[in-house]
Amino acid sequence: MIDIYEVTKKLIGRTFPIGETNSDEKSFENQKELEQLISSLIGEILYISRGKERCEDSISKAGKQAFRYLKSLRDDLNETVDGVK
Repeated sequence: MIDIYEVTKKLIGRTFPIGETNSDEKSFENQKELEQLISSLIGEILYISRGKERCEDSISKAGKQAFRYLKSLRDDLNETVDGVK
């Protein structure tokens, strides 16, 4: 069974440049599509995280999980960005 990640990769296509101009131009366009998708998905997680303090248990549970994910993502990004000079 193919998971969501594999389906998404098949839809977007290769994103890694290989050093060949024509191929890399398509990879660059695919990368921009991937970035747009990621931005949209993170936007949804941000919206869900706003519910972490709500009194409804299901909303609070989802909000807290989203908030934990965002903190973890932030830490991973900071670690990666800080390592790049």
